[in-house]
Formats: sequence, structure tokens, C-alpha cells
Amino acid sequence: MAILFTDLDSTLIYSHRRDIGEDKVLVERLDGREQSFMTKKAYTYLKEADWLKVVPVTARTKEQYSRIFSIGKPLPAERAIICYGGELLINGEEDSQWHEETMELVRDEIPSVSRSYEKLIKLTDPAHIYFPAPYLCYAVCENVEELAATLREDGEITSGADVICDGRKMYCLACSINKGRAIERYRTRFGREKCAAAGDSGFDIPMLMQADAALAADRIFGDISGREVYALGSGEISDMICDILERLRTRGFFESE
Repeated sequence: MAILFTDLDSTLIYSHRRDIGEDKVLVERLDGREQSFMTKKAYTYLKEADWLKVVPVTARTKEQYSRIFSIGKPLPAERAIICYGGELLINGEEDSQWHEETMELVRDEIPSVSRSYEKLIKLTDPAHIYFPAPYLCYAVCENVEELAATLREDGEITSGADVICDGRKMYCLACSINKGRAIERYRTRFGREKCAAAGDSGFDIPMLMQADAALAADRIFGDISGREVYALGSGEISDMICDILERLRTRGFFESE
């Protein structure tokens, strides 16, 4: 069976703030409010694709991820990789083996992440700083580039952590944690079935580089190399993901060699 490793936010699902038309499916609520949607086309295609395993690979924490697909009948996503690759969920529960492996990987890098948190609470509003895992902290604010520049001047931080900006968020992530390494760990453990990966941001590039077929939004397309690389455009790319998957399936790309 083929696998689709896919980013979620802005790749497969879209915020309520984004107009994706009326033909959509509610997939997330937050405090009782409609929060995120999928296009009906993508939801239906992935739900009915019995030849394909969907494995979300997301920045979301367990709490944030658990809100998705909890409405109605969920997508067939038995496994999900969360926290940028730091944790694996199987049927909604954290996998202890994966967690232990992660903590071993980041053991020497945790002090760098902790130092970044200590500096951030002095540089910006602590209410907007989050430390969801020992290997990850982030800030949500307007001056993320300024904050990032300050942290990158600290060698004790950069020796063990990557400082990355994405919109209004600035992340400090242990160097051993990224989506690409997570895909390699997953395939080593569960088998190297033919896989595609889809994403829209710089965080997704390592994941796309690990896949047999990379499906990339336009803004990162030029950063991906490989034999099977496909541009998704810049709109609601989830529908294009489904179109490309179907073309690959039809031509026999996912069949065992």
C-alpha cells in the first residue's frame, strides 16, 4: 500500500479565515467554533483511496492535532507524526518507542532549546511564548526576524538548535528534529513502501526530499530536487495533490518494483 506523508495546515486543511468556497468539509472545531476545513474534493478522494495510507506530518502538538478529523467520519489516518517529527501518534496515542528514540536524539541539544526559551521570555511577552516539548519552543509576535537574529548571535543556542521564522512565528527546534528525519525513521520502522510527500513551507523541504515523489507548493518548488517533483501551484493545493496522486497511481508508480 502506498503512503502519503502530508503537511496539514495550508496544505491539506485551511483556516476558517481563508475563503476556499462553499464546497468544503468542516474538520476542526476550537472552543465550539468552526476552525478548519478541507475542500470536499480532497476530503472525498483521500477518504475513498483504499490503496493509500495518509500519514499527517505536522507541527501541531497532540492537543492541537486531536481536534482535527474528530467531526463526523475521519480520514483513514491511523498514524500521525506531530511536533515536527518529535512524536508519533498511533490511533491517537503517543508511541513510547518513538518518544524514547526522540529523547535520545535530542539529549545533547535540549540545553540549547532551554536557553532559547530563557532568552525569549526576557525579549518578548511571555504570554506569547510556548514550550510544548523539551526539543521545541516558539514565539508568536510581530518582530520574529528581530528575535531570530538575536538568538542566532548566541552560540550556545545555535550549537544545538535551529532558529527558524515562519510568518508571525519564530521556532527554536533541536537540530535532530525535522520532518525529513521523521520520514526516514518511520520508513525504517514500518517498511519502505512507495511514498509521496506534500507540503507548502520550508519546514516541509526535508520531508519532500525523502519521498519517492515530492509534491511541493510553488514557493518551495525550486528548493526540491529529485526525479519525481511536482509543482502544486499557490492556491488551495490539496485538490492538486489528489490530481497528482491519481496520475501516479494510474501509471503504476506506487506498485512494488
